[in-house]
Amino acid sequence: MLPRIVYSLLLSVLLLHSFASYADAGRNSPLNTLVKRIRALPSKFFKTRNRGVGKGGRVSRSGKTQSANDEGVGPIIYNGGPVVTGSPHVNIYLVYYGNWPKGYGQNIIENFVKSLSSKNGKQGGQGENSVKNWFAVAGNYYMTNNETNKDRYVGTRARLAGVAYDRFSMGKGPLSPSDIATIARWQIGPDKALRFDAKGVYFVLTSNIVEVDGFCTNYCGWHTKAPHYLGSFNLGFVGDHGSCPDPCMPEPASPNCNTAMDATVSTLANELVDTITNPDTETGWMMGDGSEASDNCVGNYGNDTVEVNYARNKDGFQFRYNLVGNNGMKFLISKTWDRYENQCMLQNDLPEENTPCPNLPAWIRPRVCSIFNRCCG
Repeated sequence: MLPRIVYSLLLSVLLLHSFASYADAGRNSPLNTLVKRIRALPSKFFKTRNRGVGKGGRVSRSGKTQSANDEGVGPIIYNGGPVVTGSPHVNIYLVYYGNWPKGYGQNIIENFVKSLSSKNGKQGGQGENSVKNWFAVAGNYYMTNNETNKDRYVGTRARLAGVAYDRFSMGKGPLSPSDIATIARWQIGPDKALRFDAKGVYFVLTSNIVEVDGFCTNYCGWHTKAPHYLGSFNLGFVGDHGSCPDPCMPEPASPNCNTAMDATVSTLANELVDTITNPDTETGWMMGDGSEASDNCVGNYGNDTVEVNYARNKDGFQFRYNLVGNNGMKFLISKTWDRYENQCMLQNDLPEENTPCPNLPAWIRPRVCSIFNRCCG
């Protein structure tokens, strides 16, 4: 017979082998694999590009906050993918999620969107609409059709194509990126509030009592490409900046006596530019460090003596503004990276609607028409 100590050693080895086999089975069990897949859903299906927190700053991929006012940090590079061209307008859809009573600030957001496509330079005797000229900076970006080898430019006109309200269908949070996509998806399709539009841009705007993962701490807004049973769609998220006044709402006074909504509009504007110039988040226009068309310009509103104006709102507080929209509504919006000038630009001049271009040679007229989304003679 073997000594008792040998039996003890053999028993110990068998027990250790059994525990190891059980642990491996647990790690590879169908249930555990399913849990891992569920946890990985947001990162697997949503490559979100975010607007970083901080006054005049952005968050890079490494998480390091970088200056947003560095001119000449380009060039910005085309990676061969699509842009949002508009036919002839870029359709913008808004989904207000949470508690949005009348007069909460929707008029500020919607005025800005409508000002992107105003047909007239003068708006109700309140001055020239410069919002559309701000949006025209994005018109320098294009995509190439590999079959025809022709360029198609980003649409320089946008319109408010639909509005929907959702009162806490997903609760008050914390909401994940996939939750935000679900909120938008439930509003899109036949017999829904918003039609499916693969070339449109959908924004989910959450009210101040809704908690969203990472909002206020990691970003002020983001955009992505989200799935739908009818196809993928362009999705942006911007929360009520009144929820986090320190990182996302740097101005103490605002043009429309609503600092939260004025700051929210500024982030929405930046995310709109980044969405239409890089809708797939990886294949459009980006700089070498992965930043997008508005990233290096966040917080850069222009020269204080030339581009930025000062006035007092109805509450008597002095505020800054650099753009004027419909009915004279004022906005403070960050510049956009101009790929030709290789710097942040506030505006590009556009000719009036139906202005003939008799001095342009015939070969260049189609390109001009594609940039401005109209024929000009």
